[in-house]
Amino acid sequence: MKIQKLSYSEFEGQPGEWIFEDCTFGTVNLIVGKNATGKTRTLNVIRGLAAQLSESPFLQVSEGSYVVHFDKDGVSYDYICEYHDRRVIAEELKIDGDKRMWRGPDGVGSVHAVKLGGELDFQTEFYRLAAVAKRDSIQHPFLDDLYQWAQGVTRLDFGTALGQDHLAIKVNEQTDRTSEAKLNIKDTEKIVPLFLQAEREFPDKFKIDVISDMNYIGYDIEDIGVDSIAGMSLVTAGGLEALITGRPTGTYIKETDLPTRTIQPSISQGMFRAFSLFIQINYGLLSNKSTCILIDDIGEGLDFERSSSIVKRLIEKTKGSPIQLLMTTNDRFIMNAVPLDYWIILVRKGGRVRNLNYRNSKEMFERFYDTGLNNFDLFSSGYYKE
Repeated sequence: MKIQKLSYSEFEGQPGEWIFEDCTFGTVNLIVGKNATGKTRTLNVIRGLAAQLSESPFLQVSEGSYVVHFDKDGVSYDYICEYHDRRVIAEELKIDGDKRMWRGPDGVGSVHAVKLGGELDFQTEFYRLAAVAKRDSIQHPFLDDLYQWAQGVTRLDFGTALGQDHLAIKVNEQTDRTSEAKLNIKDTEKIVPLFLQAEREFPDKFKIDVISDMNYIGYDIEDIGVDSIAGMSLVTAGGLEALITGRPTGTYIKETDLPTRTIQPSISQGMFRAFSLFIQINYGLLSNKSTCILIDDIGEGLDFERSSSIVKRLIEKTKGSPIQLLMTTNDRFIMNAVPLDYWIILVRKGGRVRNLNYRNSKEMFERFYDTGLNNFDLFSSGYYKE
């Protein structure tokens, strides 16, 4: 299931108004724009929708209005949701044009029951989405489709530590397995338990794929893994050594031209960001748990060759897969490495953000192709504004 089209607004007609106009998406998307045009905010909007549909029994934010068109294997899902002051005003779901669920501001609505073959009236709380409150895999499997999509939406901020500052405490094998069983792919900072879980579930594939990806972007690595970190002690907030029998555990990388492993706290920041990203991407692909991966500031902190290579590898891995990829950047090297077919250019005027892509501005993009200029020139010259 993938987002094909999205509109969003909040505080419309008020001083804090922000409107994201109709935007269409492909399987691979690179969102570009000047600073403060709304690149990160666009990812926040999608991540926020996923959170509302999967993680909370009540509205997490007070204001928002979504109009979303999904596609699932050729079947269209049109979902509308509007809420103000933490109160749902309207909500509706259509599948291939047929209304399957709706509710009004008083919480009264109706939902189609597949097994019963008819409509069921209901009333739910004003602060809950009916798409969540009425989820039932047997009677209302279409609501479960929304939930499964939302569960698989992952947000990665490439400019952050991406879990490098999070180690694990290895107490015993049973405790470790219990902890991993509860791991959510949205817990992107828990890189150590995620690695262990991926290695256990896919022993013949996971490590090979991550090493191959790291090799592709220019890191000559022959082994990766998780192990206890020698010489590291745990200290309490009071400054005393903690009386914990478990061992601090982290990931490691073994480079071909170095005699020893490099442990997690000592791995360079740029290398670890790429390492963490490939761990999470590969686990998402192998487990089929990921539906949509949002990456903010892709390539931040990497040199030219590696920043270019990492987006090429991500496109190669996700194109043709069930995963939808949305990345943001304003880096020239990234832009030059990604075909214009995947671009979404954001242009903001006041609180209104419009977008240009090959689907809604084909003629402009094709005229630019004929100039022979680099991709970045489309952005830097302001050609798209013409």
